Amino acid sequence: MLELAFSPNGRVLASAGTDLRIIFWDMETFEPLAIIESGHTGWINSLAFSPDGQLLLSGSADGTIRVWDLTTMQPRVLDGNVGSVWDIAFDPRSLRFVSAGDQTLLWDITLPPRPGEAIIFAEQAIEQVLVVGDQLFIGEADGSIHIWQDGTHVKTLHGHTAPITSMDIQYNRLISSSADGQVLIWDGDSNRELLQLADPVWVVHWEEDSVLVAGDHPSILRLNPETGETIAEFSGVTGVLSLVTDGQYIIAGERNGMIHVWDDEGLRYSISAHESAVTSLLLDGDMLISAGRDRTIKLWDVQTGELLQPPLVGHTDWVLDIALGYQMLASAGRDGTVRLWSLPEGRPLGNALTGHFDWVTTVAFRDGVLYSAGHDQTVIAWDIALDDWLSLACRISNRNLTMQEWRQYFPDEVYRQTCPVTE
Repeated sequence: MLELAFSPNGRVLASAGTDLRIIFWDMETFEPLAIIESGHTGWINSLAFSPDGQLLLSGSADGTIRVWDLTTMQPRVLDGNVGSVWDIAFDPRSLRFVSAGDQTLLWDITLPPRPGEAIIFAEQAIEQVLVVGDQLFIGEADGSIHIWQDGTHVKTLHGHTAPITSMDIQYNRLISSSADGQVLIWDGDSNRELLQLADPVWVVHWEEDSVLVAGDHPSILRLNPETGETIAEFSGVTGVLSLVTDGQYIIAGERNGMIHVWDDEGLRYSISAHESAVTSLLLDGDMLISAGRDRTIKLWDVQTGELLQPPLVGHTDWVLDIALGYQMLASAGRDGTVRLWSLPEGRPLGNALTGHFDWVTTVAFRDGVLYSAGHDQTVIAWDIALDDWLSLACRISNRNLTMQEWRQYFPDEVYRQTCPVTE
C-alpha cells in the first residue's frame, strides 16, 4: 500500500498501491465499500478527494492522473504529465489541483476536455468505431455494439457472438460483421441476418443498392440487402481483411499482402503491395492508401497501381487502421500509438500521439476531431486543430514554445507565440 486519503467527512478511507486497485473503506465498520480496477499501468502513488467529496484523484507512475466520479465510478484521464506523478493536492476552495512529479502542474478540471482525453470507457476491448453525426457506434470484442451520444451510453445491440470486425451505415441502416461469420442489418434494437458464413467476415460495405461482404470466404460477395441473394462474386481472393469502393472501383486487400482492383470491366490489376497482410484501405480521389502489418503505409496511383512515393514509416508494429481528415491521414498501430501524416506529401505531423496503453485498433475523423480506440477499452478524442494544441501547450508549460520545440511539433507552420501576451 502506497497511499491513503480520507473523504472530507471522514467516513470513507481510500487506499491504493502496487496492485493498481483503489479500495474504499467504511470507517465505521472497517469493511470495504467498493474495489475498483484503476486502469493505471504503474503504481498508484497519490490519492486526493475533492473538497465536496464527489471526486477522487489518483496519480500514478504511468504519468497519468485519473479523475473518478464517485457516483458512477467512471474515470476521466488526464495525461499532461511526463513521467511519474508522486503527489496531488486540491485547492480547498475550488476544483483546481496541483500535481507533483517529474513536472509540477496546476490543473483546473472545470475546463473543457483537453485534446487527447479519454471520453468513453468500454467493458471489452474495442475493435471498431463508427462515427455518425453526434453518435459513436462501438464494436467490442464480445460481439456487442454500443451506441453513445454526447458522452452518454444510449443502448447496446446484441446479436453477434464474436468480435465485431466491421460496421457501415446508410440511410440510418446499420450493417455489421463479425468473426462469427454473420452479417446483420439492424433496425432499432432488432436485427436481421443477411448472411451466415462458416468463416469469419472481416469487412462489410454499403453500396447504393447492394452490400459488399468479404473475409476468409474465397470470394467477395455483392448481396441484395433485402433478400440476401448474391448479385455478383469477385473470385480469386484468399483472406480479404480490407475493402474500399467508390462506385468506380472495388479494391480488396488480402492477408498475403496483395491488393486487387476491379472496375466495371472486371479485374483491372493486382499488385503485391505489402510484405504481410493489408489491414486497411482508403481512396482519396485518384490516390489509393494502404496500410499493412509490415508497419508501413503506402500511397498509390489507383488507375495504374504505381507507388507514388516511398512508404510512410513510423509505427514500430502493425498498422491496424487508417482514416482521412482534411489534408491529413491518421494511422492506428499495434504499438499503442496514433500517428498523423500530411497529404498528399506523406510527411509525419509531429510526434506520435500517445495515450492508449494497448493496441489501437481503429481511428475515425469527425468535424475536426480524431477518435481512436483499442484494446485498452477506451475511446480517446483528439482535437487536432492547431490553435487548440497551442492553447494546451501554453497551459501546460506556461510559456511560449522554443523555436526547437515548434519545429519538432509543428514543422509545417510558421512560428508564432504560443501564449497570449499579458500586460
